[in-house]
Amino acid sequence: MSTNWVYKIMTAGQWDRLRTDGVWAGSEVDLRDGFVHLSTWEQVPGTLEKHFGGQSDLQLVGVPEESVRHELRWEVSRGGQEFPHLYRELRRADVGNRRAIEWDGTRHRIAATLISGRLEASGLSNNDDAAESDAGQLDLRYPYYLLHHGQGYVSLVDVQSSIEPRPQALALFSTYQRAAEFLEQIAGFAGIKAIRNGRELHWLLTSLKEPVAETVLDPAVDRPEISGTWRRTVVELLRRHIEIDNSPWNYPVFLLRSGRLGETANGGWSSIQAGAGSHWFSFVVLFTGEVLAEAYRKEIEPEDGWLELVTVPDMRCLRERLVELGAGIAGIAVNPTVDGGARKCEKCLEIGRLLAHYLTVGRAPDEDNEGF
Repeated sequence: MSTNWVYKIMTAGQWDRLRTDGVWAGSEVDLRDGFVHLSTWEQVPGTLEKHFGGQSDLQLVGVPEESVRHELRWEVSRGGQEFPHLYRELRRADVGNRRAIEWDGTRHRIAATLISGRLEASGLSNNDDAAESDAGQLDLRYPYYLLHHGQGYVSLVDVQSSIEPRPQALALFSTYQRAAEFLEQIAGFAGIKAIRNGRELHWLLTSLKEPVAETVLDPAVDRPEISGTWRRTVVELLRRHIEIDNSPWNYPVFLLRSGRLGETANGGWSSIQAGAGSHWFSFVVLFTGEVLAEAYRKEIEPEDGWLELVTVPDMRCLRERLVELGAGIAGIAVNPTVDGGARKCEKCLEIGRLLAHYLTVGRAPDEDNEGF
């Protein structure tokens, strides 16, 4: 039996000891049995009901199975099910994520999304849109927004921690509106800054100083503890989740689709012809701003007919569209203009170079993340 993640239900005090000491040998039951009892996601509700009924100071700690696989055994336990048992202490470095578990007087509720699409089926509730895949990988959707105040950014203090100085979590927001609403609720004064891609988020996180060691997305303001859609350490985001997009522009970008071109080699996408003599090439037009795209469309619609403005949200979508066109295009024309009825572009990028060197993603090397 295997799963991507296993989980440990801990009290807030136990979690603080793990954070402070770096290791935790387990509860009294774990020490008695000689291993740390863990659960799969599907087993968490039964474990809560049997061993933690009515408790309100709980944390659900997620551990990637890969990080403990050499000391993990699957053994028959409650109800004849195989449960994951860890035959060593639990280490802080093992932990991949953490969520508060609330008790509403009737049942336990996870305070923030853990695994997309499976919360209600397990009797646990979800308070936001999916933020993680089944493998625990964050689906980072740019832009994000943060509150700029003075020389730094707004962060939240972890009042439940026993560490001094208490750790802080940088506040991130999934929309401008959520950032503005948070600012209004705390009656604060700050500017709202957009983080447009993985490169910018990476730079921001590497510039943070202690005690800001975590991040939280869309934090709640009606709870003393830090709670949001997800909460991650700076180290974990840098090493496991942030993909640095090598595109020479920010997203979204914009294309123009014409029904008149639907049967051509350009796949229906508006393009510019460039070349001389018998050597002519098609470059699909691409715009880095909606205003630029609308201005160009207004100029060429009398000749080309109605054009649809198509928003391309990220690098992967753009790459897929260009790959589908195959040999039909030579590349893309970035932000073309119309001058005296002639279509012109100062920057054309060849398709092979785009796909090989620019429309790719990577991660920053681990040495860049030392010291956090």
